[in-house]
Amino acid sequence: MLSSVRRALAGMTLAVASACAAFGDLPPRSAYCDGFGVLRWSDDRSEVAVFGVNYYTPFHVEYVETGRRGFDHKEVIRRDVANFRRLGLTALRVHCFDREISDKDGRLLDNRHLDLLDCLIAECASNGMWTVLTPIAGWGRAATRRTASAAASAKGN
Repeated sequence: MLSSVRRALAGMTLAVASACAAFGDLPPRSAYCDGFGVLRWSDDRSEVAVFGVNYYTPFHVEYVETGRRGFDHKEVIRRDVANFRRLGLTALRVHCFDREISDKDGRLLDNRHLDLLDCLIAECASNGMWTVLTPIAGWGRAATRRTASAAASAKGN
């Protein structure tokens, strides 16, 4: 069962990453998960190996804190991606909180979070970086407010 889930998630993740490559300098590529759970490029069967970090600015507490501090979210994304590229990163893993970009039935919402996710994917692609999307079950806006409030209290704000 677990290997089926891994294959499905790997396929979905790389399908998104490959589709996003069309925006920038990356050639569109597809990948698959082999029988040992290794993610491989379909064209040359080499192991998919990227160097990157997790990134949250369009979502959850980072979204709240970026706005609370008066920063423009899109400018933060542009600067962060430029800095990541200078550091030699080739990928960003983005945790996408489902309840911030979709309704309870899973339909995408045309909202600020989705707009920022689109901006991030396009910015990464134009800088030659892959975007790996990881769907996360959101805990609702109340949890985001509590977490942001706790973070602010801990910092004495």
